[in-house]
Amino acid sequence: MKNKILIIFSLILIFHKSANSQQSALYITYPLNPLSINPAYAGSNGVASVAVLVRKQTLIVQGPGSSQYLSYNTPISKNRGGFGLQAFNSNFGSNGGGTVGMFMSGAYKYNISDSISISIGAQSGFSQVPEFNTGSTALKWNSGAGIYLRTLNGYLGVAMPAITKTKYLFSTSQSFEFPRPIFASAGYVFNMKEKWDLKLGGVVRKIENNTEIDLNAVIWYNKVLGIGIWKNNTGSESNNKALIFSAETQINNKFRLGFSFDAFGSERNGVVLVGQNPVTGNQTKLGLYNLMLRYDFDNLTGKIDRFRFF
Repeated sequence: MKNKILIIFSLILIFHKSANSQQSALYITYPLNPLSINPAYAGSNGVASVAVLVRKQTLIVQGPGSSQYLSYNTPISKNRGGFGLQAFNSNFGSNGGGTVGMFMSGAYKYNISDSISISIGAQSGFSQVPEFNTGSTALKWNSGAGIYLRTLNGYLGVAMPAITKTKYLFSTSQSFEFPRPIFASAGYVFNMKEKWDLKLGGVVRKIENNTEIDLNAVIWYNKVLGIGIWKNNTGSESNNKALIFSAETQINNKFRLGFSFDAFGSERNGVVLVGQNPVTGNQTKLGLYNLMLRYDFDNLTGKIDRFRFF
């Protein structure tokens, strides 16, 4: 058993060196929605989950961007596989444009033991994006794949959510092409004394010559209240800053509510975004706020009472 685990970890660490950038409207939701960066996550936690996420650029400034997300995943085939569905509507697009899309995921899960499993997953779907040169929209189809190792207290995964490069047209002579993203993620939960648990994690993202590392820490009290911080440590070539503060509460064994604020949400590609405060009339920086409501149901697996850190 130990040899199997070492082999699996070695394979994943080899692929880790290839590891992305937040290009899709879905990718930026991964702190509250792990399925967004790895299709192999589908069904891995043993219960069915449906989550609604709302992302808004500042709470007080009028007319800022906002996005809505729906995520669903469930185990299938007697917990030997998983199915996932994601849909989103975002108007954070370039030049004021927006995008909508939907992706479906499927995963095969191999249970190494009662507490260790490995999943291989794939996804396919579309994004409808604006074509600024014509004023119309276009469907951009894409597919991706990933691998996900899960233990009782930790996880490790590598995925390429979009295998083909996607091109967006700004004009008849200008276009932008997103390179293929690759994510490597890992995390572990330390069971501390009494009622405290500490979850540490990270995501390595590499796109061409630019590598970014997201680090996060969430401390849970009595498995009811979790307070976290997410920090994007970037290289000199990156403008994708992030400092996210989060809070989650497990209302009962079915409902979880989450909230986060991105302190660097006012910056996009090195440009500080501002808007008018309707109360004071002054120009103010725009922030990024995320709200999540998740509902878990058993789906005949008998695992609904087990608390899930990830």
